[in-house]
Amino acid sequence: MKSFDEQFAEIETELSQTTQYHPLQQLSEYYNNRPIVLYGCGFFCRLILSVCAKCNVIVSAICDSTKKGAFEDSGYPIITLEELRDKYPTAVVLISVSTNTFSAEIIEQLKGLGFDDKYIVPFSRRYTYSNIANPRQFVQTHLAGYRWAYDFFEDEISKKIVINRVKEYLLCAGLDKAHSGDEYFENGIIALDEDEVFVDGGCFDGGTALAFINNAQGRYKHIYSFEPDIAVLNKAENNLKNHESVDLIAKGLWSESTELKFLSDGGKNGSSRIGDGGAIFVPVVSLDSFFSDKTDDVLPTFIKLDIEGAEKEALIGAESVIRKRHPKLAICAYHKPEDIYELPRLIYQLNPNYRFSLRQYEDGLIDTVLYAVQEDK
Repeated sequence: MKSFDEQFAEIETELSQTTQYHPLQQLSEYYNNRPIVLYGCGFFCRLILSVCAKCNVIVSAICDSTKKGAFEDSGYPIITLEELRDKYPTAVVLISVSTNTFSAEIIEQLKGLGFDDKYIVPFSRRYTYSNIANPRQFVQTHLAGYRWAYDFFEDEISKKIVINRVKEYLLCAGLDKAHSGDEYFENGIIALDEDEVFVDGGCFDGGTALAFINNAQGRYKHIYSFEPDIAVLNKAENNLKNHESVDLIAKGLWSESTELKFLSDGGKNGSSRIGDGGAIFVPVVSLDSFFSDKTDDVLPTFIKLDIEGAEKEALIGAESVIRKRHPKLAICAYHKPEDIYELPRLIYQLNPNYRFSLRQYEDGLIDTVLYAVQEDK
């Protein structure tokens, strides 16, 4: 397999010969620069607006069937469906809601107003997570880290994911899925015992906990699910109510126990996050603190983290647990460009006996999972 530097040289060559376009720019040009209207005022609307500004893509309006007023601090008034029909009859409507159920309902609403299918574009995470990175800035900030990660991971799949993420950042080239199992429960990497203590960091509606129960065939010791967003914690409680030994904790995970600002998307997309301009405060806790009064036999044996960019802080807050118990780890490593090298480097410092690997569960920059499993001695 070629070295990192050999492959990066090829990327640089392609970069010098390619006119870069973000998928949003391609979308605009494909539809002959028709007006673009975003439908849905949730978290992804804000992300799409941010990327549009960077790519000089003009958004004409934001529409929603239930909300009124102005959209956050963007300066955009929220228009009604009727205003959308009357003022922007030739618009391309980009649905900025990721939930398939909501998207289907919205599509039917728009078709009822006379919009043609071909001008209704369902949400794609590539519109928010594909980035045109400044090549010089990327090299200065991240190149050494990605080179380290490429050399650090031993299997070819992981090395390819490292390279493909560089291509995605610089060329919007896209990542191919590379996995053989459920997300967080990769075949050949994660093998569950009958007495697992599972920590579900960022449990959302309980879906991952249910997947864990299914993969464990119902045999486990305990599940601790952490979720600071009350809007979805109630859903998790309902989805997990028929399962025993499940604790739902209305807190986020962090490096210490405190309160932090929190931005909620209202439970729509699972993209609520600590900080990031949040207007409310939520309690957060470190795993070391949470388990400090518990005996060693109930310390976590498996930790999953999908907490929207707070993974590093949560791992710092789990140092004692990791050193003492060596739990299996399934950590999202895609929320920040540096996650791909900072997270494995941190975990390795805590336990050099882990075996590390990466797997990709969606196309694009999302759902890259870092696995760390204790090697047999």
